[in-house]
Amino acid sequence: MSLLHSVDRQPRPEPDVLLDAYRWMVIGHRLERQAAELAGISRPAATPANLARIACQVGAVLALAPSDWLFPTHHDYIALVTRGVDPLEALALPWGDWHCGYAPDTHRVAPQCVPAATQIARAVGLVSAARLANDDVAALVFVRGDAVGERDFAEACALATSWEAPVVLLVQHTFVRHSPFMVESTGEPDVHTMSFPHDLAERRDSASFVDSTDVLGVFAAVTAALDRARTEDGPVLLEALPYRVVTRAGAGNGGDQVEVEERESDPVALLEAELREFGVLDDAVVRRVDAEAEAAVADLRDRLTTEPRPDPAELFDHVYAEPTPQLREQQALLRTELGPSGKL
Repeated sequence: MSLLHSVDRQPRPEPDVLLDAYRWMVIGHRLERQAAELAGISRPAATPANLARIACQVGAVLALAPSDWLFPTHHDYIALVTRGVDPLEALALPWGDWHCGYAPDTHRVAPQCVPAATQIARAVGLVSAARLANDDVAALVFVRGDAVGERDFAEACALATSWEAPVVLLVQHTFVRHSPFMVESTGEPDVHTMSFPHDLAERRDSASFVDSTDVLGVFAAVTAALDRARTEDGPVLLEALPYRVVTRAGAGNGGDQVEVEERESDPVALLEAELREFGVLDDAVVRRVDAEAEAAVADLRDRLTTEPRPDPAELFDHVYAEPTPQLREQQALLRTELGPSGKL
């Protein structure tokens, strides 16, 4: 069973979208690797992501319309960067910066979410409010594969269904036991019945499957899912499944050793070969993207290794719309204690 063409990948995206997919795959992979390498040396960095997750994030985000919203988890660093968030601002959550590090309204990207499924309810609320304002807005919600068994996930899905919210729930599986190859080998029940609440599955039809390493397949699947969510006024489920993320003889449920199909190459190499075949990628473009990726990595490295110097008096700026006399007095006292150096 192959997921490479598990979704209709036609019509082919426009050449600029194809090149954007390649560009962000290369840049995203190098940014994520640099951020991970600097973790513990400077400030905390992004949650590590393998190439399969990067391909899934890039393909999904490129399918969004400018008016759509993205609701990421704390694992989706590359999705934020692909949407236009500054790579350094996208790292604000891990090191505990104030707010979320970027302006959600500017990028139409909600703050990153650490709890299992609360981002789904927030997405439902936003698109429902947009509907009242006659705004054609859909939302893409990233969901971790290990969250689908949580009660919060089932309740959020029920909320999305009852409110007929145009949201696409993209579940990114990372464990090989979720893969159809594992199910086929072990004879376990269908992946869909293991993943989602039965009532939601029956009301919204079966979830579609897509190969998470196939960036163009993810793009096509999310595009179709967003169109369906808008036209049917309801949530759509989409599961991104990996080929292999553990050792070849990885332990399945119960410790069974199962041979799992794997790819011969990584998603970036596969995409590069495909775009060369399409005639939209050549050596000059590859060199230009490589140079852009190296420049982005160097800029992130320089800024990550520079210790920030926040103003302690900023603590008083956003407590109330109009600061109280007591707050103004405390702020003035703090500034006096800080002195010209700005340090206590």
